Amino acid sequence: MEECEKKHIVENLSKLVNVTSWNVTTIAVLQGSGTFGLDDISFLKSIPDERQKIWEFYQKIMTKSNSYQHLIAALQIGCQTGAVFILNALDRNKYTLEVEQRANSCSSSGTDKHVQTVKQPVAGTSESQKKAAVRFEVIKPVKLFTGREKQLEDLHKKLQQGTTKLAVISQMATIAGLGGIGKTELARRYIQKYGKEYDNNVIWISAQTEQTLTESFRKLATDYLKITLLNVDGKERCMTTVISEVYKYFEGKQCLFVFDNAESNDDIHKFLPLQVADPPYILITSRDTEWSFSLETLELNEMEESEAIAFVKGGLQILDESQDDVIVQLVKQLQCFPLALSQAISYIKQKQKLRKYTICQYLKEYETHSEKLLSSKHSPAEFNSYAETTFTTWKMTTESIAANEDCGKEAMCMLNMVSYFQPDKIPTKILLASNMNGSTDVDLQMEQNEHALRLLVKYSMVNIQPKKETISIHRLVQEVIRVELRREEQEEKTWRCALELLSARLDLNCLIHFCSVYKHCSSNKPLAIEFKTSTVEIMNIVFENTYKYTSALRIVTELKDVLKQHVSSNDYHLILLEIGLATLNKEMGNYENAVEGLERILAILTEDKIDMISEGELFAIQINLAKALDELGNPTAGLTMLVQIFKTVKSLNGMNHFNTIHALASIATYLQSLGHLENPFIGYENVKDLVENFGPKPLEIVAHLNTAYENTKHMITTDSKYALTFYKVALFFYLREDYETANNIAGEVYEQGKNSNDKVVQTQSIKCLSLRGSIKNKEGKHEEALKIFESVHTSYSHIAGSSDINTLVSKHNILQELIELGEIDTAFEEYSDVLEALKNGYPNHSFRFQVEQEIATTLFKMERFEESLALLIDLRTRIQSRFGETHPMLTNLDLCISKIKLFLMEVNR
Repeated sequence: MEECEKKHIVENLSKLVNVTSWNVTTIAVLQGSGTFGLDDISFLKSIPDERQKIWEFYQKIMTKSNSYQHLIAALQIGCQTGAVFILNALDRNKYTLEVEQRANSCSSSGTDKHVQTVKQPVAGTSESQKKAAVRFEVIKPVKLFTGREKQLEDLHKKLQQGTTKLAVISQMATIAGLGGIGKTELARRYIQKYGKEYDNNVIWISAQTEQTLTESFRKLATDYLKITLLNVDGKERCMTTVISEVYKYFEGKQCLFVFDNAESNDDIHKFLPLQVADPPYILITSRDTEWSFSLETLELNEMEESEAIAFVKGGLQILDESQDDVIVQLVKQLQCFPLALSQAISYIKQKQKLRKYTICQYLKEYETHSEKLLSSKHSPAEFNSYAETTFTTWKMTTESIAANEDCGKEAMCMLNMVSYFQPDKIPTKILLASNMNGSTDVDLQMEQNEHALRLLVKYSMVNIQPKKETISIHRLVQEVIRVELRREEQEEKTWRCALELLSARLDLNCLIHFCSVYKHCSSNKPLAIEFKTSTVEIMNIVFENTYKYTSALRIVTELKDVLKQHVSSNDYHLILLEIGLATLNKEMGNYENAVEGLERILAILTEDKIDMISEGELFAIQINLAKALDELGNPTAGLTMLVQIFKTVKSLNGMNHFNTIHALASIATYLQSLGHLENPFIGYENVKDLVENFGPKPLEIVAHLNTAYENTKHMITTDSKYALTFYKVALFFYLREDYETANNIAGEVYEQGKNSNDKVVQTQSIKCLSLRGSIKNKEGKHEEALKIFESVHTSYSHIAGSSDINTLVSKHNILQELIELGEIDTAFEEYSDVLEALKNGYPNHSFRFQVEQEIATTLFKMERFEESLALLIDLRTRIQSRFGETHPMLTNLDLCISKIKLFLMEVNR
């Protein structure tokens, strides 16, 4: 591929990624032309994230010779006209002068001629730049830090030269190595030494999990960059937009972002500036060495002997050479491993506070403990040599801690428990509230626990975080503690203490720690069963307090997988967890998983005749199953389920029961969405036949729903299920275009429920307010509709957060009203935030497809016809692949595609 072609792709890469999809036809054409081989295709197929797959697709293309025209032809045959339009816009004359200048520059300097976006450090720093410098969460390296000069120089070269591969962020590097090897400290020393070359703009991001990444970016945006988390309308902005604004702030500036302790490709990928035109320098510290994107790697190993000697002498404040020989013995014994050396220094210093204590004495103790470890039948064979070294130093330290008469026992119990917790953000309030010696004096116990925690900090067993609200513990320290507990057969006792402590104080801050302990004891049947009630409590807390469905799905899945090993399939608590998982899958748009789970649960309940599940729970299972079947485009199966539900609940409870009304309203809404209640769309005669035999006729359904509402509307605030049911009734009348009745019912539910303390009633009340906004839209009162939808969005943002599906739906409604009021450009810009949030949180949800269709419609209104058509064709391909050729959404899409093609034919005549 020519230089100008590569440059054109790089400059337009963000747009190309947005309008290109993974298209089988396109790939087949590229393979047929010889552009792609089987290895290329296999590599791309292995990438799960769609955007990353397309990004890598273009990276591959740029490495191929004579591939530009093959690429255009393949995209054209694959109906990806948006990408074709961008590629055909290449102006070769535009790049001629640039290419010649760069070639001359490269020829004289001997630099690489690859397409790069590497920034060169600025030698001088102006006063204004100094004033504007941003240093976020930057901590100096430990005072003991010494040496590593060669590694620092190598790291600087890797960052400044960038990767020789074609990459969007060429100035990106990682420090990789074992836990405890000193990756974080090296990064801190690098900042200390080279920070000025980035104009002192250095950003430190905690990258352990998606949560810590999010918290870091939010704090950076609000506290340091004064970037608001709210839109102009006062609503919370999507996190993707905030991240984009953060990087935009540093455009044109020298800047270094450090992502510390990254654990997951998936988590960090969302926060990297992969689509930023002028990205900052990126440094990642991680134990991982394999990444889904290109970057330079610095492998960090143990310290050089001379560096380790200096490290020990600095830590123990030894100023002369009198003890050099014994220090050499110490660093050799500890293999120059930074974590082990740090523990040894802390141990020696604490001993020296009590009595005269030398390095020789430490070495004798170390040798004794090491021999015991190696002779033990439980010697940790799974450890590498560094972990064994750490184990020995840890053993000496813990024995010293345990010997403390005041709080040694409590400190060791605390340390043992947290070895099974998640290593970061362990709430100190939980540990301080523990009662490890059975004391009845709460104040005395709290004081004792404070002393115990302080003792662990002194010996560097744990690190206390700013504000002293949380502690962290090194992962390698956790591992060696767990090995010792296995040797002493104290695991079960420790698990029980930890689970009892956490289950008594379950809240959002403790969930991940309970799950971590529960997973560790997964092989212990008595404990798994004893604490199974807590697993359901955790699920309920997740449902009630967080709308991060991806995290909730992971948590509930982990709990279910442990319990499933020890109980039968008809265990009540296991069934509740299975129901929760199925519900989460439905909410996230994973409809196949939801159907599979719900059908399995119903089969178990039927076969085993379990009566522990209430009628209401059973009804919810059946309704969710019907909805999931509906979303999968199976009208007969979904409606059959609804009819069965209706007949059952009517015979049990009569017509005025909320379950009966809900089932009837669901049937009516379903039919009305297919066309008219009296005459569903042609092609659904089997549905019509089914309904004609189930009971009430169409007009009778309308009468039944009206009567049921009048008879039971007083129950809205006393029973939350009626609020949910009457929203469904109001929705039916809205679809029937009986706006007066729909508005009256929705208004009643809203007025009665808006001040309720019941979360379900609150949510249904807000839904009814949103429905009233939709009625205003149908009546052409767009300004009134906009005000209503803004109020709805505020409410959902407060209750559920900016990423909840209901919040995103309300945002979509706002944008639709803005378009109606002529603010198309504003609406289009904000639609990208909604779509990005859906891709991240609800990649398979039907609402995502609806939003993409609305974006295509908006593109057409903006006279961007080719892009609109490309998006619709791509959307149709994905829906067909996802749901099959018979899904109802395809009918509307085909109609839109045909209209645009006809329009373009007329325009081009």
